[in-house]
Amino acid sequence: MSKPIKYMAWDKQYKKISKVNMILFSTNEIDVDDNLGEPKSMDHYELMEFTGLCDKNQKEIYEGYLCKYYSKNGVIIGVIEWEKQAGAFWLKWNEKSESGRVFHRYKELKATFSDGEIFMIENLEVIGHKYENTNEYSFTLKYKI
Repeated sequence: MSKPIKYMAWDKQYKKISKVNMILFSTNEIDVDDNLGEPKSMDHYELMEFTGLCDKNQKEIYEGYLCKYYSKNGVIIGVIEWEKQAGAFWLKWNEKSESGRVFHRYKELKATFSDGEIFMIENLEVIGHKYENTNEYSFTLKYKI
């Protein structure tokens, strides 16, 4: 089963996300919903690829989306990124140890955690995207109290 090829685009100038209608690779231009049919240079945008997956609320998950993952150890807040070497989308977050050292953590969507917990897409919830929410969340593991 293959996933549909779809993109969203972050407009760097107007600071908003739009649906991509067409990418013109020959002229390095992109047409998004807000362009009124007038393609603009791709330099104005950051492309966000569809992962082929939906979160627990059936919202489509795109690269760059900020997500909460409800694991058995707590709530992980991370960002969806493409991992080129693995050829897969991953949830990435930072984890702080008791000594204060920050570790970068990565979890492939549809895989197993190091502690044996199976990644369940039903436990993932889109809460925003990295372009608007970077100051609101620190992308850390938040343990249950």
